[in-house]
Amino acid sequence: MIIDDKIIFDIVKKEVDKDDPCLFLNNGAPNNEYDRESHLIVDAIITRRIKSPDVLSKYIAKIMSKELGEKRNAGGWDALSEKIISDIASL
Repeated sequence: MIIDDKIIFDIVKKEVDKDDPCLFLNNGAPNNEYDRESHLIVDAIITRRIKSPDVLSKYIAKIMSKELGEKRNAGGWDALSEKIISDIASL
């Protein structure tokens, strides 16, 4: 089954925004604050065909470190990765 990139983006954005890793949204940042990071995560999921939360956690750690300076190790992104992979799998 082919899943539309927009649907995957909506899932990733919802979960990243809910996680609010730098508390930007909690402190009044615009709703699109994490859109760039969400797009980068979607690109990784699609181009690398990521289906494992463990693998996704490593990519999220790299993306968030580079884009936001957020220094959680890969394990710190496990809950977010598991939710994203689970939501995509349930489509």
